[in-house]
Amino acid sequence: MTVTTGPDGPPHRRVQPRQPGTLVAAVGAACYLAVVPTRICKVLLIDDSEVSLMVAETLLMTDGYDVRSAMNVTEFYQAVSDFVPDIILSDVEMPDMTGPELCKRVKTTPRTAQVPVILYSTKPAEELAALAAECGADGYVCKADRHEGLPAKLAEVWAGLNAS
Repeated sequence: MTVTTGPDGPPHRRVQPRQPGTLVAAVGAACYLAVVPTRICKVLLIDDSEVSLMVAETLLMTDGYDVRSAMNVTEFYQAVSDFVPDIILSDVEMPDMTGPELCKRVKTTPRTAQVPVILYSTKPAEELAALAAECGADGYVCKADRHEGLPAKLAEVWAGLNAS
């Protein structure tokens, strides 16, 4: 444990996190806990838009996700052959197969049947919610929100997976 004093404040005690729920800092009477995941969430992202793909990858990697990406269905299936994701994030409108069609295939393939699928699109939330419900997706995120809801939605799905 290291004890340091800030220029204007009380001493800080720092402990390196070693296991889930380890104390990482105590400042005066306040304590902060960090939940250290037992493993990193693996996300497979498919989008035919290079810009959207890069934005989503950057957001998720910044939040600590292990992200693999594909720009089409062929790349998606190549990625799944050696990388079984914890969550699949699929664009809705793609040229070779729609996100809802991909979701249905994922849910009927034994290797990926239990993997949650989240649709994301520029479509209005009501339409996206209906598409997600119709194809059996586990959630949706609107790109119109500049991807702001993406990390929160994945964290919600990931927490649900770890709770079960």
